[in-house]
Amino acid sequence: MDRSKKTLFELIGGIVTLTLIELAIVTILILCRIIETDNTMSVWLGGLFGMVIASAMSYHMSYVISRALDCGQSDAEALMRKGSLLRMSALFTIIVLSVCFFRKYINEYMLFLSIMNLKFAAYLVPLIDRKLTANSDISQEISKSE
Repeated sequence: MDRSKKTLFELIGGIVTLTLIELAIVTILILCRIIETDNTMSVWLGGLFGMVIASAMSYHMSYVISRALDCGQSDAEALMRKGSLLRMSALFTIIVLSVCFFRKYINEYMLFLSIMNLKFAAYLVPLIDRKLTANSDISQEISKSE
């Protein structure tokens, strides 16, 4: 598998894992009545919607970087700026629309927290890569010994 695709899948895996852990913790806190909310489903929808947005943003980053590597320096800089501007404006639009129109259905705090998992998952990618590489090395040694 191409190294950039492998890193992208590890990043998305980190986003999904962190979001599910956060949703489990928040659900436990809601059930223990530590956090008061009227609609638990909005918390889950906010988390899942944010997870999809963060995954789409990471895919778009990977796509823009791979295209920029095929360009010259000045074209690559312009392409990276344009891609970043597109991601940030789309993110701003999605957050504003969800807060203004879908506040009843999507919890904005969980939406923001799960989008921020993109940043947290980026720090986890080396750890995930190390674990996956160690597991694949062990499985290769087992298959060679058989």
